Amino acid sequence: MNKHKVLRKPEFGQKTADFLNIVYKDYLAARVLLNNDLLIQGAVLASTAIEKYFKAILAFSGKENSSHLKKAHFNMVKNFDPKLWGDLNEDFIRLLQRAYHLRYLDKLEKNFNPVIASREFLAELDFTVLIIQNSFHLNKNGEEVVLMYHQDKNSNDSRLFYNNYLLTEIEKQSFISAKDQLVYEIRKCPLGGFFEVEYLTMPQPSDGKFMRTGFELQEDKEKIIKYQTAFKEITPLHCSRDGAVLRRV
Repeated sequence: MNKHKVLRKPEFGQKTADFLNIVYKDYLAARVLLNNDLLIQGAVLASTAIEKYFKAILAFSGKENSSHLKKAHFNMVKNFDPKLWGDLNEDFIRLLQRAYHLRYLDKLEKNFNPVIASREFLAELDFTVLIIQNSFHLNKNGEEVVLMYHQDKNSNDSRLFYNNYLLTEIEKQSFISAKDQLVYEIRKCPLGGFFEVEYLTMPQPSDGKFMRTGFELQEDKEKIIKYQTAFKEITPLHCSRDGAVLRRV
């Protein structure tokens, strides 16, 4: 944390270290899923990981919050370490908050609509984890506590390093725009059911905005549904739902 942050009690340090080692495994698993084009699964686990990272920050100050990622976590982190919070992309945190709800498809609100673009999402996840990990400096009996993150970093673990622009020292926008990226969009329809699309988009830098509107729909009398995706697809989409034909706007 910032230099003026100190532990309230020694036992909080062990609890924080335990949190950081457990959550690191969630982060690592999210990276593996994202790097294998399992975007929903990777986003859900990434949401869980950042939630636990926030709880590690709370544990450092002797606080707890057992709920899932929500505004209360944001406020507690912001109040405890304003500089750290200022370094984070709040739009990305809000997308993670939304992504968590993909675990409960039967409870989603109408027009629920996250958009996940693989390379920019992975880049922002790596950035978020790195600055949180590096904000902790834990010591025990006068010696620095070496966490699993740093062990894997020192051993060049491929699960941590593959497509990690920070650890491979690539400029962020250069990494994001180096290749086509896979995009996943889902919309909960007002009358029930879901529309899902997954497509490749041309290489392009990120604008840093993650709460995009995706897969906007308009249906005419002939059940022709016109749609607009968040990104321009490389190839046209051809899909259907309940006998409705889809055409791009």
